[in-house]
Amino acid sequence: MQRLENEHREINHYKKLAQQSENEVKFENEVNATKRQIQKLNQYNYYMSRAITNYKNYNRLLIQAVLQRHVIEIIFANATQYFHVSGRQQLEHLESQISNKEIELNRGFEDTSRENNTVYEHAFITQCKQQLNDIMNGLRTINDKQKKSDSEKYAVTIIREVVKIFYFRLKVQEPVVQHNWSSDDKNLYVDLCYFPLIGKDLMSEDRKVYTLAKVVIRKAQVEVQKPIAENSYGSMYAL
Repeated sequence: MQRLENEHREINHYKKLAQQSENEVKFENEVNATKRQIQKLNQYNYYMSRAITNYKNYNRLLIQAVLQRHVIEIIFANATQYFHVSGRQQLEHLESQISNKEIELNRGFEDTSRENNTVYEHAFITQCKQQLNDIMNGLRTINDKQKKSDSEKYAVTIIREVVKIFYFRLKVQEPVVQHNWSSDDKNLYVDLCYFPLIGKDLMSEDRKVYTLAKVVIRKAQVEVQKPIAENSYGSMYAL
């Protein structure tokens, strides 16, 4: 019973992150992309078979998908580099030392207290947040100042949750929970995976899927423009 409750709690964490990362890149009325930004965005299309031409209609969904994938990849790159650091005693690298010893840590780089009880944002969060916001602001335009400010602050939440889930929570379970950017299906061509498949023994016939991958797909050789139901691998939208 306890095990089932724990699994249910973990699944909710994964689903929450998927929704949070989606909220971070949603294109609403006050968000758009210029022609130049779209050209830059196509450099990060993660091998999509087509280029994005504007930010309207279905291209708008493609932009959101690419941005969502890119947000996660940026955090992955920063966190992987950070956790490769070892042998340092500075406060900034405490979590790295703990992780290398495979001790569970779930707080995901919370703010750090130092002398005189002054609280500072963790150095990793500061660096990653700045890079993430700079890149995102170069790929889209948020006209509303308050929404732009809220989006930049929200980046901290996304960074912490990605690190917490993919660098700690998944690794302390037995067997270790895996994630995979789904890119293959017997009947469907995956154009872009923007949130990874999460589960145990993913390469086995006995795999256990916790969270479906979120993908943009096209029927092989046939273009369609309607939602497609979930299958055993992911939630899909065909364009």
